[in-house]
Amino acid sequence: MIVTGGEPLLFQKRLVPLFAALSDRFEAFEFETNGTIEPAASIDEFATLYVVSPKLANAGMDISKTITSALHGFVSNPKSVFKFVAKDQADIEEVINIATFYNISPDRVWVMPCARTPANLSKLSKQLTASILDAGFNYSHRIHVDLFGDAQGT
Repeated sequence: MIVTGGEPLLFQKRLVPLFAALSDRFEAFEFETNGTIEPAASIDEFATLYVVSPKLANAGMDISKTITSALHGFVSNPKSVFKFVAKDQADIEEVINIATFYNISPDRVWVMPCARTPANLSKLSKQLTASILDAGFNYSHRIHVDLFGDAQGT
């Protein structure tokens, strides 16, 4: 089961009884989180993976709201991987700086291009892939964009 949408860790106290009730039906409970709220031990007991996706400066939000001290907890949790959305080389440099500062192993980092059309995805992928791989990061493609374009619900 993948829990996503908004920030699911805002509701972790409510999720614990739900996961307890569903634990015989699901082997894995994965979270997609922005990494601003550290999981409590009670939710971590059920979690098999955290996909932590902090917002970069390109998101237009103040960095103090997107990169918080909770990130340290995710870095020390072996169940966590990190996903960043990049639109240019400056974003790749920002990911490198974050990974270095927080001591995130590059093999735990995925970078995906910020594109909404197949044409833009293809162009941006070609521009960024070498830098992503040179940094030791993983490249994450947005196959839903290739398949459906900018359609909601995909």
